[in-house]
Amino acid sequence: MSQFRYTARDAQGKTVKGILTADGIPSFYASLREQGLYCLSYSEDADAQQARRRLHKMKTRELIVFCRKMGTMMESGLSMTGAFEVLYQTAETPAIRELYLSVYESIQRGMSLSQAMRLEGQSFPPFLTNMIESGETSGNLDSILLTLAGHYENENKLMHKIKSATIYPTILLVVSVGVIILLFTFVLPNMMTMFQNAEIPPITEFVMSVSGFMVNYWMWIILAIAAAAVLFLNSARMPSFRYVLDRMKLRIPITGKMNRTVYSARFARSMSILYASGIPLITSLRLSSNVLGNLYIDRLFTSLMQDVSMGESLSSAIERANVFDRLLPSMVRIGEESGSLDRILASISDYYNTESENAINRMISILEPVMLIVLAVIITIVLAAVMLPIYSMYSSML
Repeated sequence: MSQFRYTARDAQGKTVKGILTADGIPSFYASLREQGLYCLSYSEDADAQQARRRLHKMKTRELIVFCRKMGTMMESGLSMTGAFEVLYQTAETPAIRELYLSVYESIQRGMSLSQAMRLEGQSFPPFLTNMIESGETSGNLDSILLTLAGHYENENKLMHKIKSATIYPTILLVVSVGVIILLFTFVLPNMMTMFQNAEIPPITEFVMSVSGFMVNYWMWIILAIAAAAVLFLNSARMPSFRYVLDRMKLRIPITGKMNRTVYSARFARSMSILYASGIPLITSLRLSSNVLGNLYIDRLFTSLMQDVSMGESLSSAIERANVFDRLLPSMVRIGEESGSLDRILASISDYYNTESENAINRMISILEPVMLIVLAVIITIVLAAVMLPIYSMYSSML
């Protein structure tokens, strides 16, 4: 239960002040309506408000649900407060319910939707809040929300495609590592006992050394791997390390081209939505760089935006940055010259969505045989290390 100090107005227009105890914001407003009062302002217990306000960063799937439901309800003529009451009642998790409740509270206080969303810190991405602010200004918020729902659906589809494509290689990698560990820690030590008094070739000696090291120092190996993993995860949170890592994503031979294609699709899609909504070009560039999720590109865009603001064309600035697919700056140049940059970007984003899926499939088609070849080479070395001494012993007995 929370206490609310409120200022309200009754049916006669008289201002009323008081204190009301309720389970939450909806119960508070319901109690006022039962008394025939219209809330002008209120304040909640600091402890209760702090306990209720917990930061929840919305996931892509949650953003799809939010944009799709809000856009559909507002297109049907439902009010903003009515739409959030429905969202609150149908929220899937307590964290989402509390977030909707907090936004609903801010709207009741007279804030716009974009202002209320910004008040929630990092819960809503800047791309979404700026697009909603644009929709509020232009008066087409419902269509903007539905467009955003399609944008996040495409983003979710792409990420799901990447995760699905990596399932089989991940399973193959785990099985391969398991087979190698089993060979070197259980199978080989038992088999190598028969070669203790025999003359063994160099390859067998090498395999026996590796096997002995794994058997004798297995605990230290596990600790070293765990320490390396912890160090990597902690370093990945440091901007300097993440900058280097994000730059490497664009330079690695096999995955670099795929990442460039994925970033090109994200950039073209976000820029087409932002630019078509009337958001200034420099602001659109800044928001699009945030959508990409690459610190190296984000820092490049800082100088890129300065160059564009000084009069350089967007196409030449993008081409000089050299982080996207080579086709993108050419298509942007066509859009600039024809005056249809938003339509060109929307068209090229569809092309890059398809290319992203093809690039992922190509990478997996290369990765799978490479992993199988590596596993086959290791097993061949082990078999040679075992069979050569056996063949030597057999030859000496003849």
